Amino acid sequence: MELGRHGVLVTHLAAVEDAGRLLEEGFADVHLTPFAFDSLADGTPIYDSMRALYGQALAEAEAAGGELPPDQVDPSKPDPRF
Repeated sequence: MELGRHGVLVTHLAAVEDAGRLLEEGFADVHLTPFAFDSLADGTPIYDSMRALYGQALAEAEAAGGELPPDQVDPSKPDPRF
């Protein structure tokens, strides 16, 4: 389906409407809140690459019906693999 110039405008307007709804619902306030899980249980910073690896391991475990990777922000469940 060819949308052309008008399709781009429609898509842009929909995005602007979505952004407006997010702001109405308080996105700006929540967006400025610091992320709570920024380090492992031992204090090691969590980097984006680590999040990606953990997310991949989680998705693979869920798809296979296998054991989920350990929760690394829970100090009672440390695992040196992550």
